[in-house]
Amino acid sequence: MRKKKETESFLTLDSFGSAKNYWAAWVASRLGNYPFANSLSRSFSRNGSFIGNISIPFSGDELHFPVYSTCFNDEFSVFLTVVSNKTNLSPQTSSKLDNPLFGGLLFEDEYHIFNNEGLAKVESSFSGADYILLLSADNCFDQDEYVKEICASDCFRIILSGTPESVSASQKKRKAFLDFLQFLFYETESMTAEFRYKKLRTALHQRMSVSEKNYEKLKYPVEDTRTITSPYLRREDF
Repeated sequence: MRKKKETESFLTLDSFGSAKNYWAAWVASRLGNYPFANSLSRSFSRNGSFIGNISIPFSGDELHFPVYSTCFNDEFSVFLTVVSNKTNLSPQTSSKLDNPLFGGLLFEDEYHIFNNEGLAKVESSFSGADYILLLSADNCFDQDEYVKEICASDCFRIILSGTPESVSASQKKRKAFLDFLQFLFYETESMTAEFRYKKLRTALHQRMSVSEKNYEKLKYPVEDTRTITSPYLRREDF
């Protein structure tokens, strides 16, 4: 008897959106991952960085989707994250499929995060999205200015956009769509924070604290593990 396929489940948290404002867009572009991220950096006149890959298990393998991040406003934690919505399967992975397209010999099979046909992680009402744009900001900050700036860019064609709740409400499998979108926001925020922390440590030669021996006439001892929090350390021009 064939075993029932195990399905992943993601927990939708009630607190999602309570500390952050979120906005997402699914866009189409003929450019590859790096050229697309570079075109956004030029369009927005802001530096962007490759921060890693989001891994999704499929047919016993790990599929990798590149992620890029751009800071729009450091004070209010306004970040735009770009996630590739598709990747090509290797011939080895394609050969494991029940009905591979010509055995994966003539064409490369594609796997999408969001799509309404073919191999996809999450079923959606649309197809043709090459990238997912994720914008997040502190909930005390109105990010509409940056949403308009993104929408005015000529680097891509927007297929669908809006808040996670409004976009998910238009989908057939609303909960599954929102669950994975929430996962993408949390995962990319964690990746961005880790990338920026490592970048800062490198700039400070791996020293994030000032030793007590550098102070004179201290009334109270200073812990060597205390982290420097000055905002000047995070200035790109400093």
